[in-house]
Amino acid sequence: MNVRSDRELLTLIKADNQTGLEELYKKYYSQLCDFAFQYVGSVDLSEEVVSDVFLKVWQRRHKLSLDPNFKKYLYTATRNQALNYIEKEKSDNESLDDNAEGLVSKKYQPDENFIYKELENRLEFLISTLPPRRKLIFKLSRLEGFSYKEIADVMSISVRTVQNQMVEAIKKIASCIK
Repeated sequence: MNVRSDRELLTLIKADNQTGLEELYKKYYSQLCDFAFQYVGSVDLSEEVVSDVFLKVWQRRHKLSLDPNFKKYLYTATRNQALNYIEKEKSDNESLDDNAEGLVSKKYQPDENFIYKELENRLEFLISTLPPRRKLIFKLSRLEGFSYKEIADVMSISVRTVQNQMVEAIKKIASCIK
């Protein structure tokens, strides 16, 4: 059997050839499932994560670059998708907890909700004023839950640079909040 390179498979995929996607899927599926399992801790969910990644590859096939390191892209996409599933599950669980708490306990207090929304809007504004690279690093760390090492790998920078950018971002946000 002729084993095609990732570049050849991507060329087929970009040309709307499903065979290319099937071969790419067979080539990386089990590795990516093992990788996703480290994040989600469930075989079924890891399979769903990887299937979603390949679905997105197919949906975005015309925008894909013929990057020689497409394998890294697949791993990054898998990690991101797994983290999205974790965040969604966490959010769903919090929502259930909030609903249960609301049924059992105190009256609804709109002023608390208003204050929370104001703080949230202020924080979003402050984040938007950061320089682009610092803003991206801050969002990946604080909002997406990436480790400094993961951010460094994805952005091809050193962990020390990530740390320095985070320190500066936090200083700016803290000084504006005071």
